[in-house]
Amino acid sequence: LQVTKPRYNVLLSYPDDNRPNRVTLRSADGTITIETEGVEHVYDPNQIQTVKPFLAYTPNGTVSSTKLFYANYGQIEDLKHLASVVGNASLQGSIIIMRYGRIFRGDKVMHAQYFGAAGAILYNDPADYAPFGTTPDQVYDQKWYMPPSGAQRGSAYTGNGDPLTPIYPSTDFMGRLEEKAAPFLPRIPAQPIGYGEAQVILKYLGGNEVPANWRGILSNVAYRYGGELLN
Repeated sequence: LQVTKPRYNVLLSYPDDNRPNRVTLRSADGTITIETEGVEHVYDPNQIQTVKPFLAYTPNGTVSSTKLFYANYGQIEDLKHLASVVGNASLQGSIIIMRYGRIFRGDKVMHAQYFGAAGAILYNDPADYAPFGTTPDQVYDQKWYMPPSGAQRGSAYTGNGDPLTPIYPSTDFMGRLEEKAAPFLPRIPAQPIGYGEAQVILKYLGGNEVPANWRGILSNVAYRYGGELLN
């Protein structure tokens, strides 16, 4: 049979291998308190290295805020509860950190965006990804559970097909949307990090402690709703 192979022109995201994405906490005078590595621990330097942690289809850019909130799994009911506790106005222009699980990563970012966040951070809590402990004998490379530096990559696009030609094939002759007009694309930057770094960041959260069903199992962390960052 004669087989044709059409050429597609799709919108794709690529990380910058020379400049990894980072999450930075600064003190009131601007000095860096914490800065994530933007890379994972290398267990075997002879293996082909994967791309550095990033979330495809989230926009390029740098955002900052004095407010950091924790929103559990980032489900819509989680954001509604958070807003009821801290107030909708407090969430405007904030950064929201959420743990992976329960729903698609892209929906977490979109929910944070809907509630006014300027950016989002996602991490894998050991409660869901290292349930037998985070010691070296219980995680990769000794077991298949997530190690402290492990970060989940993937698309944050919540639609189907190519974002600029929804429903239709992305061939050269197809009409295209402008990227800013494409539905289901996140409008806020978002970054995945490992729970080793999330453990340090979460210690800077203020506010009241969250209910038991919102708590992960990171040691020496009092899971709080957040607010203005503690110095």
